[in-house]
Amino acid sequence: MAWPDIEPYLRDDIVLRAEHAVLCLVLVVAILGAIRRKVRRVFGIKHLKVARGEKSMTILYVAYALLTVAVTLTVQVTESAQGYRVGLILFDYLALAYLFFFNSWFRNRLLRLLGRVYED
Repeated sequence: MAWPDIEPYLRDDIVLRAEHAVLCLVLVVAILGAIRRKVRRVFGIKHLKVARGEKSMTILYVAYALLTVAVTLTVQVTESAQGYRVGLILFDYLALAYLFFFNSWFRNRLLRLLGRVYED
């Protein structure tokens, strides 16, 4: 049985579009999660406030740094981003900063996912 040809899907422009599609999808889901939390709070469902520990904040800082570097490098090396690089990088930085530092729904999901990695 022959392996499927995946080379066309690994082209720079395809990867760049897929990367931004995933980022936009995660951003929309995180915003909807934050809206849901605020609506629930209006109807009286309690939410606890938690002060993040040093370990979880370090995990968030490292994950943010790695993701911003990866996304920036993808934009920088892609020929199809010519003329749009500054806008794409600015969007990426703003979206990632919002997700990592201002959206508690995303932070909680990310730390839960990374917590499983530490526990295995």
